[in-house]
Amino acid sequence: MKITSLRWIARVISILTIGCFLMFSLDEPIFSIGFLIHNIPTILLAMALTVAWNNEQLGGALFIILAFGTIFQFNTYRELPSFLIITLPLLLIGSLFFISTALEPKPTKPHAHQA
Repeated sequence: MKITSLRWIARVISILTIGCFLMFSLDEPIFSIGFLIHNIPTILLAMALTVAWNNEQLGGALFIILAFGTIFQFNTYRELPSFLIITLPLLLIGSLFFISTALEPKPTKPHAHQA
């Protein structure tokens, strides 16, 4: 599998996850403070995706940190379905960004001519 494929898979999964988090907040009226508060996780995920788009390693770390944050904030460790729906996609996204960075070929330094 190509490195760019892994990057795009991680990006698409993160966009879908952000969409799901956004749908979870639709139980509040759109122009209320409750809607803004319910969208804090969505905003954090969108910021992590923005960082990951340019720097996969830092973005992968942010997604994994956010995954651990969901474990404690939403208590997803209590029930397996909650963990699988909320936390696992974030761990997968972070891992895919890390793997795409690790598989990226390292740039070679040009050899200096010896006199």
